[in-house]
Order: sequence, then structure tokens, then C-alpha cells
Amino acid sequence: ATAPMQGGGPKYGAYGQPGTQAPGPVFGDAGPVGVQTTYIPYAEGSVPAVPSTQQGPSSAAVPPPSQPGGFRLPFMNSTAMPTASGNIGQAPGGRGPGSQGQGPLGAQQQGQPAQPPQQQPNIRDTQPLLNPKTPEDPSKYAFYNIRRYRPYFDVDTKEVVWRVGNSFIGAFRANFMQVTQERPDLYGPFWITTTLIFVTAVSGNYAQYIQWRRDQNSSISPPPLPTNGTAIIPSPSSNSPPPSTDGQWFTDYTKLGASAGIFYGYTFVLSAILWLVLRYLRSEMKLVNMLCIYGYAMTIFIPVSLICIIPIDLMRWLLVMGCSLTSGLFLLNNMRERIMVAGKAKAVPMLLIVFGLHIGLGFALKLYFFSYR
Repeated sequence: ATAPMQGGGPKYGAYGQPGTQAPGPVFGDAGPVGVQTTYIPYAEGSVPAVPSTQQGPSSAAVPPPSQPGGFRLPFMNSTAMPTASGNIGQAPGGRGPGSQGQGPLGAQQQGQPAQPPQQQPNIRDTQPLLNPKTPEDPSKYAFYNIRRYRPYFDVDTKEVVWRVGNSFIGAFRANFMQVTQERPDLYGPFWITTTLIFVTAVSGNYAQYIQWRRDQNSSISPPPLPTNGTAIIPSPSSNSPPPSTDGQWFTDYTKLGASAGIFYGYTFVLSAILWLVLRYLRSEMKLVNMLCIYGYAMTIFIPVSLICIIPIDLMRWLLVMGCSLTSGLFLLNNMRERIMVAGKAKAVPMLLIVFGLHIGLGFALKLYFFSYR
């Protein structure tokens, strides 16, 4: 039924009688029944009262509805155009698009107090979209199965960036092992070592090329000065050496293989041997923690290898020794607690061995890749 009109005007039902209520939608045999009204047929509710020369309800007779689910057609003796405002939506209750006090599209009409929305039950979807699977135990796989090592590659970018940055300042802030004790990874050590292999091979070849160009420029000497107006022309000799390739430069691909052997061997093989020694000394350090810290200790050698392209031998020595000391102290400060459990008599020689091997790695980098005449 329609609500009372604004301004105290009379209330008319859908059948044109005051106070009556329409039983439902109105349909004819050929669709909705047309009536004499100036209303838009899809508006329902109350409208402002306007002066009218005619009093009383409209005499339009409307037959009863013959089809459920249609729209209500309120008919009033008024020429006022209804004003609808609000949100368009489906009315609750399932009785068509409109509800009491609203139009068929769910718009609250002017002059009708807003109806509070019905409270919907707080239903939270707690069921996952996919069937959850319990995390499997990787230790059930054999050591040669790659699934056994899946948790060691489950790291995000934030963790890797922090560990890379800590390897530069670890000589002064030894908290790498405390942070990575429960979550060591092999993703960073593998890609850091692989990157270092290619960087040192390329940088070593480029540094060799620069040195070759300098030697070529210095070997070109001016022609001899003429004597008494006659140029000195060397006579051909049958003992002259055959043509050679001394005037050409070739990429030394053996540097790539040597770099892989040095850095893969140091990061994964030598660290595994040191872990076996620590296990013999009853240290509780895990193998994956040893591989993790040795892999991240190689990070500082990547930028140093690029800078060593500059053909200044003293600068190369300072850079290589500086990064070797920095990363060596990073290893010592983080491994000291794990090694000292074996006793001071055995731990001190072990620490010296770790530090000495790391300094030896720096010498190998300088002498093999960046040492030219």
C-alpha cells in the first residue's frame, strides 16, 4: 500500500479507493493494463500533495492481477511527478524489485522516511578455495631426490636482500647465524656463486684485452732515422720467424672453467670438508648452515671483480685484499661460537685455517684473473 502523502493529503490505494491496498501486480491479457494516470508506471511510494480542482480518488477501475511477479501500479488523482532518490538495488523479501517506501528499483522516494536496512547475517567464508594439504616432510625423500632440498629454496626477495647486505657488514655486526639458524637457504649461495663465476671470467678477459691493447700501442716504434739521406732498410733473412698470431687477441675461455672450479669448489666442497671436521670436533653446526654462510660470503667479490678491470695493479691488490679481509672476518665472527664449543685448544687452529683459506682465495682471484704484465 502507498504511504500517506506529504503535506497531509489523502491516501489512495491502488484501486482508486481511499485507504485501500493493492493486492498485487496488475496484468491484462495482453500485458500490463493501461490506466488514466500521469504517473510513471514504475514508481511507487508517496508523493507531495498538490492543489487539485478535483477531489476524491480516480474512477479508474483495475481488474485483479492475473500474473504474479509483476510491478505494482499505484494510481492517484494527482499530476505531481514523483522524485526518486537513493540507491538502486534488489529489495529484500523476494517480492519483486521494490518494497514499501521504495520504488520498484529500490530507490527511496522523497517524502518517505528511510527504512533501516535489514541486518544480514554475518557469514564468513572460512572454507579455502582449494583443499589444503598438510606440508610434507622433505626428509622422507632420498638424498639424491631434489624434493628433499625444496625448503632450502623457499625464500623471498626481502630475506635474500637482507642476507646479501649483512655479508658486507657482517665483520662488524655478527648476527647472520642467529637470523638464519632456523631458515638457512641454498638459493642465494647458488646464484651468488654462479654470478661470481661469470663475472670473474668476463672481467678477467676484459682486463687482459685492455693490457693487450696497451702492449700493442707501446710496441709500435717509429721508423729509424735516415743516415746521410739514406733510410736504413733491413735486408731479408732466411732465418726470419714465420708469421704468428702475436698481433691478435683471443678470448681465454679457460678462465670460465677455472673460475667455476675455484668458486664452486670453495663454496660447496671446501665448506663441506670443514663441516665434517667440525662434526668430528662435536660441533652442532648443520651442513646447510655452513653452505649458506660460505655462499653469502662470496657476495663482496662480485663488485670487486668488476672494479678490478681498471688497469691499476696497486688498486687491484688493495681491493682484493680488502674484500678478502672483510668476508673472512664475516665468517670468523659468525662461526666463532659454533667452533669454540670444541674447546679453545682445537677451536683456535680451526679458526686460523678458515681465515687463511679465505685469504688464499683472494690471492687466487688476483693472481689468476687480474695479474698481467
